[in-house]
Amino acid sequence: DLAHISEAGFWSAVEVHDPSLPLIVTHTGVDGVWPHWRNLSDAQVRAVADSGGCIGVMMQESFLGKRPTSAATVVDHLAHIIEVGGEGAPALGSDYDGMVTPPPDLPRHAQWPRLVEEMARRGWRDERIAAVLGGNALRVIEAIGRCVVWVDEIEKALAGATDGGADGGVSKDALGAILSWMQERTSEAFI
Repeated sequence: DLAHISEAGFWSAVEVHDPSLPLIVTHTGVDGVWPHWRNLSDAQVRAVADSGGCIGVMMQESFLGKRPTSAATVVDHLAHIIEVGGEGAPALGSDYDGMVTPPPDLPRHAQWPRLVEEMARRGWRDERIAAVLGGNALRVIEAIGRCVVWVDEIEKALAGATDGGADGGVSKDALGAILSWMQERTSEAFI
């Protein structure tokens, strides 16, 4: 996830990332709508889109525009991502963690139908709206989920784990439980 990284760090990550996997920026805005040090430039949007990845627009007013922002402001960011990176790139990345100041008309997920209303008002097709509401993010998460690194890393940790104890080490039982949980809840392609 490239959401909390400087532009220089972003490009370093792009340079070394596995090109068979899509990039993802889970929560940000775009400079083409509102310049902010954490928002993505058009070149960054293209890089994510070119990898088959997606960009989640967050609900933090300072990332979105001059206050007060609104559902329309969020859709402005989504529309810019589509203009620059195509329909497979935009997603919603709310970041409703209690620390953000969302647009007044979007204080919680329950108000997201306002986003759908705004997209429909702009003439967006149902397929585009569905992609933004979750289709794009799910596609990217599924592609990343096929990566065997997680299972390999847990198996390596399990092999070198202690039995826990006073030193605070992670027990083999705990790591084994995590690995079992992941294997039970993922497709065979994951493993």
